[in-house]
Amino acid sequence: MNLSVLDLDAKISSIIDYLYEHQRPDGEFRMLRSFRRQVGDYVGPTGYEGWYDFGRCSFATATIIYHLHGIAHPKVAEMIEKGCRFLQRGIENGVVRYVPAYDRPVDLPADVDCTCVTMAALSRAGHKAPGNVSMILSNTDGRGNFYSWLVPRSRHLRNPVNFCWLIRDFEMCRRRMRSYGTDENQLRRMNKEYYESSEPAVAANALLFLGIHAGTEGYLKALIQHIEKDNMPLQYYDTPSAACFHVARLHAAGAGQLGCLTDKIVSGITRRQKPDGEVEGPFNTAMAALTMIYFGCWGSEPLNKAVRYVAFNEMHEQGWLPFPYCNDLHGVFDDGAPELTAAFYLEVLIRCRQYISSGTSLSFGQSPLHVSSVIGPDREKNP
Repeated sequence: MNLSVLDLDAKISSIIDYLYEHQRPDGEFRMLRSFRRQVGDYVGPTGYEGWYDFGRCSFATATIIYHLHGIAHPKVAEMIEKGCRFLQRGIENGVVRYVPAYDRPVDLPADVDCTCVTMAALSRAGHKAPGNVSMILSNTDGRGNFYSWLVPRSRHLRNPVNFCWLIRDFEMCRRRMRSYGTDENQLRRMNKEYYESSEPAVAANALLFLGIHAGTEGYLKALIQHIEKDNMPLQYYDTPSAACFHVARLHAAGAGQLGCLTDKIVSGITRRQKPDGEVEGPFNTAMAALTMIYFGCWGSEPLNKAVRYVAFNEMHEQGWLPFPYCNDLHGVFDDGAPELTAAFYLEVLIRCRQYISSGTSLSFGQSPLHVSSVIGPDREKNP
């Protein structure tokens, strides 16, 4: 099967149009929820069987805005600006919640993951990223690991203003949960989760915002050790592939020290890859392709197969679907969105065009494909 230049142009344009049409007026990109077990009636049905729209979500919008960076297209520029305004509205004391609290009661603490992905997206788009760095760096265990949830801890006493804010915020969350009828046993279980949860996938996103410098090198070393030892617990992400993807994204953002993990991560992708290039479904295949692209694996057979799968997958013609990306800690639900799937597919194709425009060819079928770039100059340190 061959892919013409016009085919590739049409696919890229259709994805941009799809994202443009599905961004909400306030700038948000939706997140959908799929339940693994029956939890009673749930509002917000969608056109996707088993998936529900549960309300606003900072994380989905921040992720998509981050990955739209560098695409020279007027619709993309408009989407980024609208998305950034949505993200800025949800910032409280320099931190962010998975579900913004400005139009609903507070029932979920702020978290490191949403805060740092939001700040990274804003910064990448050229906006101020007023993240509460002190609060994030105090939300650690003293062994190089970030806790996932921003709740009052002894380390936050270094900054009394932050500590008092967290005390008030956590109490508001607890009161709201009690108003839902949550019993004390459930509250204790939730408290344990909030105080103990920690995973490499979140640490990589924390460093995406904080950057690598003398004050964060210890966290980077701990992250590398986790990946080297296959110590990647599944907590708020559906598969260890997500942690590897976040690590590769951090590497592409300038953390060159992570290059030591290239062989290990790529060999893991290769073991899971099917002959047609698929890696654990369409969404994870796009994530795997981006992981290898971020590590500069151009010319390798695993990347070529993954890119071929993304380029020829029928989703372009038959509609975008949601797939699990993140989840709760107790196996109740998965979150994902068709727009997330489309955004990751879009970047794979854009990155390929950028690579090919340098004068290199990629083989899709019997003849090589040569195209011109549709994105602006890449200002990052790595491909």
